[in-house]
Order: sequence, then structure tokens, then C-alpha cells
Amino acid sequence: MASYLIYPRGILLLFGVSTTATGAVVAYKASNLIARYPPLDPQLHGSSFLRNPSSWPTDQATYTAYTDVYGARVPLSVFHKIVQQGDLSPRSLTLEWARIALRSKVLAIESKIVGCGRQGDLGQDNLIAGQKLLNGVFTVATVPRDRSTGRGFLLTSLNGSVSEGANLDENTLGVCWSVPFEAVQLFEKISRWGYPFRLMLGGRHEFTATLLSPTRADSEHEVLVRFSAAHDHLICDEEGSLEKQKRIPKWVQWSHRVFARWVLDEAVKEAVKQKADNS
Repeated sequence: MASYLIYPRGILLLFGVSTTATGAVVAYKASNLIARYPPLDPQLHGSSFLRNPSSWPTDQATYTAYTDVYGARVPLSVFHKIVQQGDLSPRSLTLEWARIALRSKVLAIESKIVGCGRQGDLGQDNLIAGQKLLNGVFTVATVPRDRSTGRGFLLTSLNGSVSEGANLDENTLGVCWSVPFEAVQLFEKISRWGYPFRLMLGGRHEFTATLLSPTRADSEHEVLVRFSAAHDHLICDEEGSLEKQKRIPKWVQWSHRVFARWVLDEAVKEAVKQKADNS
């Protein structure tokens, strides 16, 4: 009888210890990322593409609830390929940074999970408006302006239509993602019945890279690389001002912000690894 009681208690104890240990590791990792990558001002480090809502398949008004920008300084030498080519234009830096980030561990794993083991397109061959990346998780919406033509391209809606000469920023690689609209409508319905949260429609990510002036005459040039995220929500007139609108839970938003920092961190590691491989 005693052994019967001890066995489940031992299992519960083991489960509790392992869960606590896992939680402690996650909390440590999250706090480390938050400390290393403080948020940047979206007005200074994000484009209007990032800050404004996408076009969604609904007549209901929408708004951008969250806009988060994170950045890191990396040596120019991590962009080995374009340095060798002698092309340090903002377009080339941003496109190369986007390719590095897209093939970093976090996004590459996400792509394989969605693709059931198939890697999918990580943008290594080309990046053009309307292109599907990570097995359809992202759709390329904006690409940096082509200096040779003076024109940019903008994905004007999620159905893939593209217009010339309408890009919102000269130096951004922007992608869109969306939540199935049926799921959004379900949460809209139960939120009107009193459920305190709503599901986002989807959002945008933005990759940008800016060449910085050296701090000293003998120091190497650095590049400020950024990874940004934004979420769009429907507006419910009955709830009043935007500040009073129901959104995703705060812990979910916190996890999204940690995830964005994690993507940036892994992309920086990928850039440093690429530099080591080419040295």
C-alpha cells in the first residue's frame, strides 16, 4: 500500500522539479534577451509599412496595436559576400541581412515544422514582392528600392497584387503574415459575449540594415541590423477608443516580444558564424 502511494507522489515530484527547472531556464533566457536587446523607437527605426495596418479581407476598421523594433551592431565584415563585391548600398546590406536572418536557426526550424520536415524557401536565391517564404508563413511585401531604376515595389494587399513606384521606405525588407480569418471571427464573437481577449488578424516583420560611421579612425565600420514586428487587430466600435480595445493577453504579447529578440539574437549568431566560415 505504501509503495502504491509513493510511486505517484514520486512521479508528481519529478514532474514538478522538471517543470520548475524548465521554467527557470526559459525565464533566464528571456531576461537575458530582454537585457541585451532593449526596444528601439519605431518612429526612428521602423518604416510606415511597419507602423500602419495591412490590407485585410474585411470591411471592419483595423489598427496596429503593437510595433516593436530591436537592433544590434555587427561588424561590416560579417557581410562578407557584398563586401567582396564592393556593393555597400543600403539595398544590398538590407537584402543580405534578411537572407542571414531567414536562414538562422529559429526561422529555419519554424519553416521545417510548418513544412512537415521540408525546408521551404528561405529567400537565399531571390527576394521579390509576393514571394512566399518559410513554407507560406511569410509573404514578402516590400523590398529595398533599386537605386539603378529609382523605383521600389509594394505588395498592396495580401492577395499578392504588386504595384510599382509605391514603396513606403527606401531601405526595408518587409514581410506579412496572417491568422486564419475564421479563427479571428470566432474570437470576435466570444469577445462580444464577454471573453476578455481578441485574436490578432496577423502582422508584419521588417528587416533593415544601416551602415554606421566608425567611432574611431582605426576602428572597423559597423552595421546596425534590426528585426521588427507589428500586430494588427480589428476595431470594435462598442469598445470605444483604441486604448480600450480588447487584444491578445499581455503574457502572449510578452512572449512575442521575447521571440522577436530571439530571432534577432540567432540571426546575429548566424552572421558571426558566416564571418568565421569565410575567414
